[in-house]
Amino acid sequence: MKLNKKIISVLALSGVIAFSGVQAHERHSGENKLERLAKYLDLTAEQQSNISAIMDEFKGQHIRPDREEMKTKVQDMKARFASLMAEPILDEAQIITELEQRSMKKNEMMLNKIKLQHAIYQQLTPEQQPLFLESIQKMMRKKMGNIKERMRS
Repeated sequence: MKLNKKIISVLALSGVIAFSGVQAHERHSGENKLERLAKYLDLTAEQQSNISAIMDEFKGQHIRPDREEMKTKVQDMKARFASLMAEPILDEAQIITELEQRSMKKNEMMLNKIKLQHAIYQQLTPEQQPLFLESIQKMMRKKMGNIKERMRS
């Protein structure tokens, strides 16, 4: 029974994280990110233009689903897992399949994010590069803190 609760908890948490990622994306548009980055790294106009083009290119290639689509996916996921819980015997193979699909999507998103960060990093001067890496690390620490906070609530 503990295993079932853990599996359901992990799956529900991953759905919530995916949904909150979409909401966070809407709050912080690419232009705001570029403005903050320009201010923090003291970017030249040419660097801002190049980075803006890179961000637009990545945005065009990697379109995120809209909020309604994500809501539908989360509801479908909840329904699938509720039906799995209702079964007298736990279908571990189905749960593993669901987890693997989520993992592949998450890995693809992370790869795209790292590609974007790498492309931006290549536009920076040697003096700006360490500051950029520092800002990425700060963002990661903040994100991990937010995840830990959500897990406590």
